[in-house]
Amino acid sequence: MIQQYRSYLVFLGDLSPAQMADFFALCDVVTVASDQTTRNLRLVQVDGILVRHARRGTDLPGVRQPVKMTGMGEIVPPADSEGLATRRVEGARRSSSLRQAKAEVVRLFDMERTVDQYERLFQEKRAG
Repeated sequence: MIQQYRSYLVFLGDLSPAQMADFFALCDVVTVASDQTTRNLRLVQVDGILVRHARRGTDLPGVRQPVKMTGMGEIVPPADSEGLATRRVEGARRSSSLRQAKAEVVRLFDMERTVDQYERLFQEKRAG
């Protein structure tokens, strides 16, 4: 498929954190279409949230958390490409209603807070 649609694709290569921020600012929607049940919290979604774009993600534990925590975006079943495409088009029409204050997103996904939560979880699991 890459060869078939190559004229429509641009391969960016590795991007620095500053370049990633600029890239996400250009996006209308950030989509994480993973179908692997072992996926954890996807920081790419948080990056998309920080530039205030709604996301589409598959209904997997780590992938759905940023959407559930912020209300910014929609969840679709894994391996449902038609549903994902439909939600993507619908979401683009109403993405401004799926935005939350950047300060709240930064608070929710603060690195120190996130690490503390993981440490508590690991301690609970080890003790349990």
